[in-house]
Amino acid sequence: MPNKGQGGVTASKGFEYQDYATLDAFLQNYMTPGFVGVQPENKNDFKVLNEDKNRVISGQVKSDVEAIGKVKEVVHKLPSNEPNYCIYLSHANNDLRRFIDGLNDRRKNNDTGLSIWIKKKIENIEDEDLLKIEKSDFIVVPEPSKEKYIIGTLATCLQNLKIIDTRGAS
Repeated sequence: MPNKGQGGVTASKGFEYQDYATLDAFLQNYMTPGFVGVQPENKNDFKVLNEDKNRVISGQVKSDVEAIGKVKEVVHKLPSNEPNYCIYLSHANNDLRRFIDGLNDRRKNNDTGLSIWIKKKIENIEDEDLLKIEKSDFIVVPEPSKEKYIIGTLATCLQNLKIIDTRGAS
């Protein structure tokens, strides 16, 4: 809870992180076939647009979620019927990090028991929210000192666009 008189500072920091996550979503997706752009403040915090509707991503940015129990609340508020979701988190405790790693591992191995595993990890989850989690990528990108992260991501972007060549840099 912010101190009295600090609401604007807290909100400004949240908007800064949201802008940062939106830029990251752009940088992670601009080379995807059919990429159109990133639209901020859609039904969610941002939407990655693609000519292929199955590649559209609805993004949510949270700087106050760091535990598995809070994920259920965030997912419940996501708009329904989107093909994919991306949830950016600035913090994650060890349990949430293990959940995200487990989710990614199970997806990579095409685990047919993914729904059952999620239900064991998140109690009393509604079926619609379960489906949203199955279609969500969770990305933990810390808030400032973001400069190092963003500079590396931008360098990769510029290298892919053949604007700079960092392969020989030390």
